[in-house]
Amino acid sequence: MSAPPARVVHDAWNIYVAQTGRGPLFVSFDEDAAREDLTGTLRHCVRVAVSIHHPNPNGGPVPPESDRLNVLEDALCAALESAGVECRLVARLTHQGTREWVFQLEAREAFLPVVEAWKGECPDYHPVRLREHEGWEYFDACIRPDEATWRWLADQRTVERLVEAGSDPSREHALEFVFFGSGEALAAVARALRERGYTRPAEAPAEEGTLVMVKRLPLDLEAISAESEANDELADSHGADFDGWGASVVR
Repeated sequence: MSAPPARVVHDAWNIYVAQTGRGPLFVSFDEDAAREDLTGTLRHCVRVAVSIHHPNPNGGPVPPESDRLNVLEDALCAALESAGVECRLVARLTHQGTREWVFQLEAREAFLPVVEAWKGECPDYHPVRLREHEGWEYFDACIRPDEATWRWLADQRTVERLVEAGSDPSREHALEFVFFGSGEALAAVARALRERGYTRPAEAPAEEGTLVMVKRLPLDLEAISAESEANDELADSHGADFDGWGASVVR
């Protein structure tokens, strides 16, 4: 009887770039795995790494090699699914001329033979290097975004959605930054924001414990991310909470 189907690659993925002393690290990761606490499952980690033959200045592959690496990844994940191996691809790392696939798995005895067979499909990438870790410690230390990265990703997603909806990113938008907290805390936040050029919206929300302040900016991700970081720190310093921002489409 054939092994039951397994799901190795899940749907929601995101990507960020971490700057290291040895160059950029491109981290593509399973967003649901990063947001959930899965420490009681898939208690082993195996990293499968190959050297990129012709890396670009940032250490990543270029076509047609990037296409070849994608084919190899798909083949490995398909083989694991076909064999019914209980595992999950949680990250794809690219750095310093290396492509690395990070898997969390339940039983290395089931996982490793499939990888060994898959190596036969990529003789041009020998040696394939394997590194093993226990638990989710590697994922937590090297892949799971920190608070600042989550905030940057949220800013990026909001900008992308506005542009997809038809916004002209070069035009100024009335960005509405939202805060929650006590009346005293929000009053202090509002005073500090006014000093930074923020205004109250024409129709401010009447909900107690909510503050909305507006700053006009083009959809410049770096500038908006700097505002978000400053606002998060400001809210924290006054015992309030920063809850992100939104804006209307500007064509």
